Amino acid sequence: MICPHCKAQCKKYGFFGRGERCQRYHCNSCRKTFSDISHRPLGRLKTPLKKATRIINLLVEGMGIRATARITKTHSNTIQAVSAVAGSKSAFLLDKMVREVNFPFIQVDEMFCFVGCKEKNNLSGDPDRGRQSIFLGVDADSKFIINWTIGKRTSRTIEKYMQDLKLRVARPFQLSTDGYDLFEDEVKWAFYGEASYGQVTKKFIHPRAKDSNTAEGRYEPSRVKTIYKRQVFGPVRFDKISTSYIDRTHLNLRLFNRRLTRLTLGFSKKLEQLKNSVALSIAHYNFCRIHHSLRGETPAMAARLTDHVWSIAELLTESGQIGSEKWICPLLERTVSPPLKNSSKRHNSTVNVHFCSNSHGPELANAVNHAFRVASPR
Repeated sequence: MICPHCKAQCKKYGFFGRGERCQRYHCNSCRKTFSDISHRPLGRLKTPLKKATRIINLLVEGMGIRATARITKTHSNTIQAVSAVAGSKSAFLLDKMVREVNFPFIQVDEMFCFVGCKEKNNLSGDPDRGRQSIFLGVDADSKFIINWTIGKRTSRTIEKYMQDLKLRVARPFQLSTDGYDLFEDEVKWAFYGEASYGQVTKKFIHPRAKDSNTAEGRYEPSRVKTIYKRQVFGPVRFDKISTSYIDRTHLNLRLFNRRLTRLTLGFSKKLEQLKNSVALSIAHYNFCRIHHSLRGETPAMAARLTDHVWSIAELLTESGQIGSEKWICPLLERTVSPPLKNSSKRHNSTVNVHFCSNSHGPELANAVNHAFRVASPR
């Protein structure tokens, strides 16, 4: 066995566990121990797979963390841990399976959300807090969500999304967006000469009065007054320039993801939790949820990526070891687990920083090393 930390030879160090015992190993070089644990879909989590499947099923149906904890009689920290593992595995699954897929008509748009607080209360200007935008791409034929990106509504985030979309879709294809100015520049930079692009601009009117901020109709949705379609570049089909399917997909995400429900306390407090939740919702929508407009098929089946409806347990196991915190030894090609980190114990280790004496001199090196020894935790 090769140590996953220092790549040195290890020796057997007994067993642990009841019933199916697991072999322990000890490294003679770095003095660390680890175990050879067989594949588990949830990695280091001790939650049974059947219970984790039930937790994920409640989360993807629009239930919050605390409501799921009350129904399943599980601690909320366990619910968040299961959601984090399932979200990371779902993100890896989407990244692995969606590569150079033929999607002829794609619609792209962004959806508003916020993390921690509204943007006006983000006084520190933290980019991970405040207003965020979820950029999605949907195939108009199969209703498959191709990729997603969460970030500020800036040109940098749109550029990141378009470059990621370039890896997922086979060219040529037709792309449709709304009339946002930054979309046109980034789409030209990514797909000019390889795809066709059209924009649709909608103007809305309030149904009640001229003033849309009146108390009677403030929360009443506006109605579409006019629709403008234009060709930006490439040969386009004007009947396919639309953002209707991507808008309906936004409604699905807001309905089945509690963190995206407006005017509630279910918003995300951290950006990483929002990313895991969105990845899990998208993977469940693509592979597990039957779309009624597709005649009993899932979007992944309509896109010819799978041939059957996936279960949640299959969604956790198909992505392999990703999200289960496993180490892979490159020499023996074996999968082992890292040692548990005990945060309550602090080892009395000294931090040594060595400098080149030829360039800095021995006096400077000794002074800096002494400063790091004094500043190291005892």
